Amino acid sequence: MCIRLNALLLFCLLFAPLFGQVSISVHQDKSALLIDQTMELEYTISFPRSYEPDLFAFFYQQSLMPQGKFRIVSTQVKQQNKKGEKELQLTFELAPKATGQCIFAPGLLTFGSHRAFLLPAVEADCIETTSSAHMLPPLLPFRPETKIQLDPYTRALVDSTKRQVEEENRIVTRYERYKGAWNLLNALLLSLAGGALLLWCA
Repeated sequence: MCIRLNALLLFCLLFAPLFGQVSISVHQDKSALLIDQTMELEYTISFPRSYEPDLFAFFYQQSLMPQGKFRIVSTQVKQQNKKGEKELQLTFELAPKATGQCIFAPGLLTFGSHRAFLLPAVEADCIETTSSAHMLPPLLPFRPETKIQLDPYTRALVDSTKRQVEEENRIVTRYERYKGAWNLLNALLLSLAGGALLLWCA
């Protein structure tokens, strides 16, 4: 497992220049934690001002993919302008779901039509406590709640993307409805034209 993780980190470091001028740093406050503790993980991503991270797709992707032995308790997003570039901070609060070596992989962050960047995975050792050894594992909720905190600028971007998707869906639905009506009208006109032609030939 460690070999695959190191290979993934090496891939990100070697091929990062090919994905554009995007740099990333990772900080985790614990390398080992108890089963009843949480770990804070912070990604700092710098990229050109012409790039815009697709956070709507990023969080949607996270809701679909399994998180392994970690559960996301909360997520904080902060975006700000630096000298000649932008900086995005993603802070995750993670809770282990099992003991042993736990790995968290946030997934792929895309920047519109420009580039895509694979955020590196991190690992931590989860240690069993005396009390947790006698506890039954909690039942998994049908719809686990994850709290995501966005700064006003980022929230406006996410809401704008969501509204754009909803508007595109409404246009497609309206087009399909009108398309059916036009097909019916064309069929009626062709029937009338055919009937008139038969009467004229008779």
